[in-house]
Amino acid sequence: MKKLLTLVTVFLFTVPAVWGQENDPKKLFAEANRLYDAQNYPGAIQLYEQLAGQGVRTPALYYNLASAHFKTKAIGQSVLYLLRAQKLSPGDDDIEGNLRFVSQFTIDKGTLSSPPLAFFTELFPLGTWALWGTVCYFLFTGIIALRIWFKSRAFLLRWGTWLVGILLGVFALGFYLSWSWSKVPKGVLIAREAPVKSGPGDDFVTQLLGHEGLTFQILEEREDYFEVLLPNGVKGWVKKEEAAKV
Repeated sequence: MKKLLTLVTVFLFTVPAVWGQENDPKKLFAEANRLYDAQNYPGAIQLYEQLAGQGVRTPALYYNLASAHFKTKAIGQSVLYLLRAQKLSPGDDDIEGNLRFVSQFTIDKGTLSSPPLAFFTELFPLGTWALWGTVCYFLFTGIIALRIWFKSRAFLLRWGTWLVGILLGVFALGFYLSWSWSKVPKGVLIAREAPVKSGPGDDFVTQLLGHEGLTFQILEEREDYFEVLLPNGVKGWVKKEEAAKV
């Protein structure tokens, strides 16, 4: 896959990505990259976020935002934008590598709880499951049509039907599980430190203190709070102003 960011050393952020020529706000993106190169990271962040505010949603933009935030030691924001880039470009080696790298700087270790049969969701991106599932579907229907048309019980056709049918079931299951997991709302703590409450309000008991970069599943939303499931299995509530949805 095309690299989004040129790396001088493994997993270290250096030079921002090159934007495709077909994108309208390319001048703004180029200016943000220039500020990044000049080590004016707050200025670069401002322009990158201006692009995001205009509705631009690309892995390159999120990747560079993560890079700039990392340079300003905003670990929570860096994790957030890397996860957003990962959501748009699952399986990208640069994104995955830098996400592992940045996660080393978080205080609260752990990853989101894996879904049932996590092997399927981690093996291929959602689009790959869909592609091969479609191929198997047409192969399966084609073999069935041949058997009906020629009224054949040939060994190869019979076993081909079983084999392709099994593959179709596997890819259908993989697609369903990957799609279901992609729809689970996820979030990141972006405040330096924030209490995880037992209920949606300041009067509830503080169960623990979370730190920036902590990832979680979002179970419910209230006016000012997220109900979250933490990697260690604890359920609690965090203020929306101290967290962000992926």
